Amino acid sequence: MVKFEQISDSVWAHTEGDTFGHVAFVKLEKSIVFIDSGYFPKIIKQAKEEAEEITNLPVRYLIITHHHADHIFGNQFFEDCEIISTKDTVDFLENLIKTRWTDEYIENFKKENSEEFDILKIILPNKTFEGEFEIKEGDKYLKIIQTDGHTKGSCFVYVPDESIIIAGDLLFSEEIPYFGDTTADPYLWVEAYQTMIGLSPVKIIPGHGPVTDVKQMELQLKYLKQCIKWMEKFIRSGGKKEDLDHAKDFPMLDYELYDNFDTLFKMSKERTFDVVKERITN
Repeated sequence: MVKFEQISDSVWAHTEGDTFGHVAFVKLEKSIVFIDSGYFPKIIKQAKEEAEEITNLPVRYLIITHHHADHIFGNQFFEDCEIISTKDTVDFLENLIKTRWTDEYIENFKKENSEEFDILKIILPNKTFEGEFEIKEGDKYLKIIQTDGHTKGSCFVYVPDESIIIAGDLLFSEEIPYFGDTTADPYLWVEAYQTMIGLSPVKIIPGHGPVTDVKQMELQLKYLKQCIKWMEKFIRSGGKKEDLDHAKDFPMLDYELYDNFDTLFKMSKERTFDVVKERITN
């Protein structure tokens, strides 16, 4: 059984790591809106069943906050639902299928990881939007708001009645964020933080780490601003991307490091270099 924590009258979340990327769901009047589908298909099947048992309602919607595998690999159990994402997310997933997640690649991946992924089937969202999207049943509703930042196409879910945000990977709670995706933009991520903070959320469900509040998001906003400022100074002083490995004073947060941190953090610094350099030179 996948254990869900009840966050409010209508919102539940699983943040214990069994799904890798966190998942959550919102109870409307007649159905459930599930947010993200995690990484491990068999566990997500259990999570969906648990959500329906808790609420005695069917899942009719799945919102995908961005294109990373740990948030979409359980999509196959929501084929009977409206699977919603930004248009940019679908565009990126379609390109992944053509260039990386080919049939051959997926079959080899399933064989090499048969215990967890032998049933894996890549399913794309079937409903897209740009900007904002609303799901409403009677007096119950939620908003999906695109900001980009962590990835091009990143979005978050806002439940206005209860002042709750389900942030996806726009927030890494009590962790150093990953900003190394090839479409990441730290400037847009700063704006995303500011947008979410401006909504004055009471609770925030992150993509990784514990359920938190606006203070953690303010800390992460300050950190990302420091990273940008550091990189602007580094580039203006003649620093090159190949010199980043030798720069020991790049900003850090005092949190426990996760698996594969060095590789991911190197990617984050290099992506920040590229975005900042383009911004400065243009």
